[in-house]
Amino acid sequence: MSPAITIYRQGYTHKGRAFCVWSYLDDPDPKRSTLRFAFQAEGETVEGLADRADAIRQARERIDQRPAEPAEPVQATPAADAAPASPDEKPQQAELALV
Repeated sequence: MSPAITIYRQGYTHKGRAFCVWSYLDDPDPKRSTLRFAFQAEGETVEGLADRADAIRQARERIDQRPAEPAEPVQATPAADAAPASPDEKPQQAELALV
């Protein structure tokens, strides 16, 4: 970002992903500065937007264009962690498929 003064910064989430929108003055000289908006989503920053609502909309669109994140890994079930059956025991139905 060029030398600018950040006025306000807020974090949001969309479809479980975080993004941030902020407003800033684009010039340190108040007589020459303009209030602008920017967002950061999915590791990319876009600056120079004239409207906060537009920054939020574009950030959400950017997230929508990205592939979905992989689901969390599946945890092992108690049956998978159970000790093997002794030779005298008949295997359960779930164990038959694995043998």
